[in-house]
Amino acid sequence: METKLLFGHKTHIKKPNAYFLLGICIVFIIAISASLLVSYSYLVREIKILVDSNTSLNQTELDKMISTKRSSFFKYYLFRYILNAITVIIFALYCVFAINRITVGYVFVGLWLIVWFGSAFGELILYKTLSTISIINLVLFSLVLISFYFIVKDISENKRQLRYQKTKKRQYSF
Repeated sequence: METKLLFGHKTHIKKPNAYFLLGICIVFIIAISASLLVSYSYLVREIKILVDSNTSLNQTELDKMISTKRSSFFKYYLFRYILNAITVIIFALYCVFAINRITVGYVFVGLWLIVWFGSAFGELILYKTLSTISIINLVLFSLVLISFYFIVKDISENKRQLRYQKTKKRQYSF
């Protein structure tokens, strides 16, 4: 049996599908950037309220509380932002290269489906909270599912055509 038939086939991502995925990536980057900026503005507002309302605390205690809030913000939000941005940029670059240069298969679809699933449901599972960014992630995950459906459809169509060519070759060879 031919190794191509044994291990399945790969395909290039069609341009409309790739541009759709790139649009999803852009929306995702904008959404997490907006979420980071809104969270930072809440932090600044919270620190301002803390400074204005606490006249009984001395300056060192107040500075310690402010630095704790800032460090927790940068540890949580900034790390999450950088990690998500790098992941989405890698995905976008791979999609751009998959238009003409590299081919994608079921492994690509499966791995990136897991990544997008984690992005969409991670906050819901870990923190059990529903925020605006979580809702945006769920919508984007459903759009990625639709796009991946068309990629899988293209892969199975290529597989079907190759099987047809192989049976056609077998019929007419003597």
